Amino acid sequence: MQLRSVLKKTFIYGMSMALLAPSFSHAADSVAGTEQAIQLSRYLYNADFDTARAPIKPSWGNFQIVPEHLRPLYVKVQYQPFWVTSDGRPNELAASLRTLLLGAARHGLNPGMYWDATMENGYNSNNRASWVTFEMLASEALIRYATHLTTGRFDPNLIDDDIMFKRKKLNIDRLLSAIQSGAGNFINSIEQMAPTHPRYRDLMYMTAQLYDQKAAGGWETITSPGVQLKLGVKNPVIVKLRKRLNQMGYYVSDAGGQLFDQEFDAALRQFQAMNGLTADGVIGVKSEVLRALNVSIDQRIQDVALNMEKLRWLPENLNYNRNIFVNLATSEFRMTDQGQLKFYFKTINGQSFRRTPTMKDSLSSIVINPNWTVPESIAYKDKLPKLRADSRYLDKHNMVLMNKSLSQVIDASSINWRSVDEAEMNRYWIVQNPGYDNALGVVKFQLSNGDAIYMHDTNERNLFTESERHLSSGCVRLEKPLEVASYILQDIGISYEDLVSMVPSRVDDVRRTKETKRGFTPWEVYFMYLTAERGDNGQMRFINDGYGQDSRMARTLQNSVEEQGLTPKANERMGVIQVLGKAGEYQVFKKVKAVRCDTTTRGSCDAAVSFDLNVQTQLPEGNYLLSFENSMYPGFVQVRANAPVVVQLQTVATIQPVKASNGKYASSTYIVYRDFTSQIEQQKLLWEMFYMKRHMNRLEKDNYGALYLADAWSQDFVQRFNFDACSKLNTFAEPSSQAKEICSTWNNARSPNDLYPLFFDAKTGNLKEMWVTAPGDVLSFEHPRHLISAPIKGAGTVQAFEGAYKTLQTSK
Repeated sequence: MQLRSVLKKTFIYGMSMALLAPSFSHAADSVAGTEQAIQLSRYLYNADFDTARAPIKPSWGNFQIVPEHLRPLYVKVQYQPFWVTSDGRPNELAASLRTLLLGAARHGLNPGMYWDATMENGYNSNNRASWVTFEMLASEALIRYATHLTTGRFDPNLIDDDIMFKRKKLNIDRLLSAIQSGAGNFINSIEQMAPTHPRYRDLMYMTAQLYDQKAAGGWETITSPGVQLKLGVKNPVIVKLRKRLNQMGYYVSDAGGQLFDQEFDAALRQFQAMNGLTADGVIGVKSEVLRALNVSIDQRIQDVALNMEKLRWLPENLNYNRNIFVNLATSEFRMTDQGQLKFYFKTINGQSFRRTPTMKDSLSSIVINPNWTVPESIAYKDKLPKLRADSRYLDKHNMVLMNKSLSQVIDASSINWRSVDEAEMNRYWIVQNPGYDNALGVVKFQLSNGDAIYMHDTNERNLFTESERHLSSGCVRLEKPLEVASYILQDIGISYEDLVSMVPSRVDDVRRTKETKRGFTPWEVYFMYLTAERGDNGQMRFINDGYGQDSRMARTLQNSVEEQGLTPKANERMGVIQVLGKAGEYQVFKKVKAVRCDTTTRGSCDAAVSFDLNVQTQLPEGNYLLSFENSMYPGFVQVRANAPVVVQLQTVATIQPVKASNGKYASSTYIVYRDFTSQIEQQKLLWEMFYMKRHMNRLEKDNYGALYLADAWSQDFVQRFNFDACSKLNTFAEPSSQAKEICSTWNNARSPNDLYPLFFDAKTGNLKEMWVTAPGDVLSFEHPRHLISAPIKGAGTVQAFEGAYKTLQTSK
């Protein structure tokens, strides 16, 4: 259905009846005296409660308009429209907005999330009475785009449990300033809101290159020649390899043709070194080089987009002229001072199961000749097996056993290590004394986090020659620690020569005294996991996703719209179902969703069907799970021919307006949500996970801060939580014992209740979802509340299927 044919009748007039019935007074918000401003304010502002109106979702579109998002922008201009002329036509600024949003791909964003057919139809509509619809849609799209551009599409610490960045907030004043800059300056003003980090600009350049190459025909697949390629060999495939290396910025002339000559060897070794491969100048029959070169150009575009997303997590006030930046994916250290690169060398970072966190931190103290207190997890997993094998292990490695208060040394030989379990092991600390062979080396860069993550020297200095250097237990080991330490400590008068004289060496491993140095200007430190970069000479770099962070992000950011519609099979009998009830004003979607499942086979469910309340709907015979506004019916509903089914919603919350002493209504906000500590709500979730093997609804949390139904423009939060990895667990190098246990529970479940340990805390009953992910470990997230309505402003009712629900006042 075309937008122009429904806007006026369905949206404008329909909303007027529903939304404009309350008072039109504007006691709190200041409204300009134009008719357009007055009309726009009526859709966005509820004068009775001095708050934003309820969300709007037209029946003809899978999107919603959230006045609470728009009101802060419009109240600053007294509700004057931005995007239309006085006679309701899209203006020049709207044309600039269209150009901006259709070009979102240059920032690794999907233009369809901001300017789709609905927006295009509204822009081209000849129905001038529909201006208010287009006005609000345009502002919603811009706010969504600006939020994604500046803060990211998702709260980063909900992607991975070792990402420590918090999502930033959109600067609404800066956005308004960009709008008010005029059509000629608008696009540039919004562009200036994008991250300014040099690496982000590099990735924008790479994105443009990749799209240009895709438009020119893309990348040809390079088939293995079946023989090893190395210096001196001639083979036709080398011509294709030269072309691909040039496409990726590793420039080599075509003059050598099929010959593997010195120039090609140098370019290949550079490609290998910069992409995390063994730089041996050899392409084997089953080569990691060919695997890396044959990744599709579409996948590389996505890889770059994921890394642009990560760079949006960095703070706006990042000091580009003075910082320490560690790329955890490439295992590289960069130190910049006064805008100049001072150090660039190798690091050793956390293993895939002991990942170094992605985070911002600060460095304000350096420990010379540190001792090392072994973390409990390492003591149990690494040191206990060695003590069981050799009770003198600690003595041989300059270590002592101490009590938990670190006040007493304990004789390690007096303990029967074979009988020690994890609980008893945690009664002790293992401490390694200072020395050249201390695990932290001779210098430690103390960071401010509380997780014992820091940078340091190492006693395994030979490992810096490895191409794959994810080898530590979480901290970052530096290839040139003394050089960096002395550069920092020159602030307080300590030179490189001074520092060398203070620490032991291989030939002079005399025990030294631990010293902590402070007083220098603190340094910002950033640990980022970037698998795509642009080299200094324009080379494209792509690193294998050993941490699995990219794959988790890709799953999080995928936003597929759920398949809808159930086609009856041949000769299948039909039944009738009707759900009776009345949706509350703040229940946005107002649709019943039904999913038919074969209850004899796990994971055998059909596509969903949606239908209206109070309407008799024909469905094929079967057992159905039902959902309404994120509430679920407690069990299966049997639809049978000649036996109509009627289900009644229940009123589960009624919020009454409260008058203050001044006679005005209080603008309180309430949320109504599912109580997952109750058995009935727990059972509902277990049914959908057992029979559907996924959550029944697409849910998002950006609009309301808790989980509620997602529209086509919202980022789905929960569909990434699945157990697909359990089907390929044996392909992971080292799946954790917890991952194996979880997959065993998932794969061997014979009833919904068997899945209880995967979703609920045994002590509290709280919903806490665990899922297995590459590279074979487990992530665990405690879910936000599951709303069955948008937050209620002032007053309203909520209807839902039978269940257990709670109402909470969130503001007064």
